[in-house]
Amino acid sequence: MEQAAKAAKTIHHPAGMVDLTVNGEEELVIVKSTDMVSVDLSVQAGDKAGLKATWWVICHGPRGWISWDGKKWKGGLRPWRKNVAVTDVDDLNVLKRKLAPGYYSYWVGLVLSDGSENFASVPVLVRR
Repeated sequence: MEQAAKAAKTIHHPAGMVDLTVNGEEELVIVKSTDMVSVDLSVQAGDKAGLKATWWVICHGPRGWISWDGKKWKGGLRPWRKNVAVTDVDDLNVLKRKLAPGYYSYWVGLVLSDGSENFASVPVLVRR
């Protein structure tokens, strides 16, 4: 089962393109509402470098969808960048704070001009 789960992850998360971690983990993270939550992303452009893409950094949480605009989180679904060349991004922190109890799903994704898509997600359960 573990091998199948790892293989399935690379189908939806091509190795090396986008990476998302919550508190350093790529799988379900369970924390208390008193714990700090850190969300980090990276992009390794590889052979897609220079292609135009729409960049997404989003979260679905207890209050619905929110989007990161490069400086802060705002309500609704909005891309971070539109029609921007794919480049390497190393360890960009997009969140570092305590969260209210509930279930959150953080996503980072690139929709490229060649029709390919590269996404990664990490679910987070915040307990009281």
